[in-house]
Amino acid sequence: MESIQSPFILDTFTPLVGEKFTTVIDTGEKIELHLADADAIQLHKRDGRTRDKESTLRKDPFSLIFSFNRMLSQGMYSLHNDTLGEVEIFLVPIGPFDGNWGHEAVFN
Repeated sequence: MESIQSPFILDTFTPLVGEKFTTVIDTGEKIELHLADADAIQLHKRDGRTRDKESTLRKDPFSLIFSFNRMLSQGMYSLHNDTLGEVEIFLVPIGPFDGNWGHEAVFN
């Protein structure tokens, strides 16, 4: 079985750090989040992906942190960015981040 190839890779998002992403939340309000961080996730030495085992898991896991002035509910968000276009991303609130609320998306 081959590893999953995804259009979502760290190199797609790294140049977008600092850019805005807009979405409409369940109240109908259009809001603007900012991509605050994009980082690779280091694999643990016991993770099969480090030993070239065939897997349905990513070999290049990464996370994104979006910043907003208040906490959003965990869930799927349709985010629009002028460069990237429209993407569906699952966000999880992670607490205070750079004076705002951080919301993380993990791709693993």
